[in-house]
Amino acid sequence: MNKRKLIALTLAFALQVPILSGSLNTSKASKYEGQENKYYKLCSSKKLSASGQKECKKFNAYLQQKSKDIKSDISKTKSDISDTKSSISDIGNKIISLENDIDSAQIKINYIKSAIEVTKSQIADKQKQLKERIYSMQSELNSTIAFDYLFSAKSFTDFFSRAATLGDITAYENELMNEIKEKQNDLTNQKKTLSDTQAILVAKKDESVSLRKTLNAKLAQQNSDLSSSNKELDRNNDNIDDITKNLAALKKASEESKVTAKVTVKVPKKKVTKTKPSSSANNSNVSQNGVDKSKVTSEEVTEEVPDTGNIGYKIAQTALKKKGSRYIWGHQGPTTFDCSGLVYWACKQNGVSGSRTTTKVLANRGRYVSKGDLQPGDIILFSSNGKHSGVHHVGIYIGDNMMVHAADEDHGVIVSRITTPYWIREYYNARRLY
Repeated sequence: MNKRKLIALTLAFALQVPILSGSLNTSKASKYEGQENKYYKLCSSKKLSASGQKECKKFNAYLQQKSKDIKSDISKTKSDISDTKSSISDIGNKIISLENDIDSAQIKINYIKSAIEVTKSQIADKQKQLKERIYSMQSELNSTIAFDYLFSAKSFTDFFSRAATLGDITAYENELMNEIKEKQNDLTNQKKTLSDTQAILVAKKDESVSLRKTLNAKLAQQNSDLSSSNKELDRNNDNIDDITKNLAALKKASEESKVTAKVTVKVPKKKVTKTKPSSSANNSNVSQNGVDKSKVTSEEVTEEVPDTGNIGYKIAQTALKKKGSRYIWGHQGPTTFDCSGLVYWACKQNGVSGSRTTTKVLANRGRYVSKGDLQPGDIILFSSNGKHSGVHHVGIYIGDNMMVHAADEDHGVIVSRITTPYWIREYYNARRLY
């Protein structure tokens, strides 16, 4: 490959890179184009997940860029409207000028028409005089043939022509005939010129009127476009404000939901060995709800879940106030609880209806929540085999990877961190009941 070809290829590649980059940016931005209502509805939700909030930040940035584009369009449309109005004004002035010229031409035409009528009258008088003169000369002509020849002419011009042919008109009559003919020709030419000029002026006026009509239609469309753009801008800015406020509120709620915790680990009653425990040993460590007591740890919470008005936070706060209460199988408060009883009681205190039920039923109640989208008030289900058939325990998430739950007979209602190996292994799913 020679040097010239190498340079050409390098330049071609350099030119393609920004084009491709621009194409990628356009594609990224166009993800929301035509889907604004869908994403606005999504981003107006008070229960956005972390990934949802991230998506809504991108959507809000798209809306902000869209507002800039709309403002640019509005500015251009206003400039176009100004130009169109100026053109309409110029056309209006031109039409007025043409109308004045047409009126002036018409006045001249009317004057020439009057002059032509006067000339016709003069010609008729001259013709009469010539007829009388020629008639008096008839004796000299001594022939009625010549007389008949002259006065059988079809027009006055033909009459003069025949008279000249006969050679019976004197220099005076000849001069008179020429004068009248020239005057008649001159007036006829003037009339034709003015009529042609007037026709041109009328055509120009019609063209200008048509153009003004077109410009007025264009102006109406531009004003309509401007009105639509202003409405779209207002709507877009309102959406930006709503989403910005919602994201700010969600961020504030997330920050307030963080619970400062101090971990105190209780030493298991029995040391866990790699050998399979006996039936009696296994039963001594497993509570009635299937929780392995030896794996349960308790967290000392130094801050309460802040009350932001959200039902989930209220449920978490209500349950957290029962920390230290005794565990009794089948109890649902207000002083003693089992795991599902605590969930039932905390929800009921905050207006979330639902019958007292088992953990297996709770595993399918409400709506599914992923681990990354957990919020205070969500319930977490645990299974011994990773399946619905093994679901045996439930707790209430309070934030910061912790839950409040009625653990077992030994621990009662406590706060535990769900990121310990035991709870990670037992984790089944999470549900939102409110």
